[in-house]
Amino acid sequence: MSVPTPAPDDAPQPLPDPPPADPSAPVAADHGRARRFLVAFAVTWTLSLVAMVAFSVYANPWSNFGPVGVHNRQNARWVKTQHIDALPPAERPQAYVLGSSSVMRFTGASIERELGLTAFNYGRSEEP
Repeated sequence: MSVPTPAPDDAPQPLPDPPPADPSAPVAADHGRARRFLVAFAVTWTLSLVAMVAFSVYANPWSNFGPVGVHNRQNARWVKTQHIDALPPAERPQAYVLGSSSVMRFTGASIERELGLTAFNYGRSEEP
């Protein structure tokens, strides 16, 4: 079997030369506009990054940046722990109840009545 040779009409044609450039036409690659865009993009990106870092340090919800920020672990459990730590040693509870919402039904008084120990339940919102 032989490979068929293309007919002269099927031969690849060379690409035509592009038309000459018109000097009065606007230049497609306006370097000034491209440079301004890149500078504006870089400045905007940098300012956005700085703003996000500044907000993260200001908010500081997980104390990643030391004792700075407005939300330095201010939650109910932390406040309760600070309250217990501020009590004189003689007034501190002898038992602590830790857990989720399932321990909310236990009050310090009921634990004291059943066990004879002063108790504090971290799961209850009404205990200081």
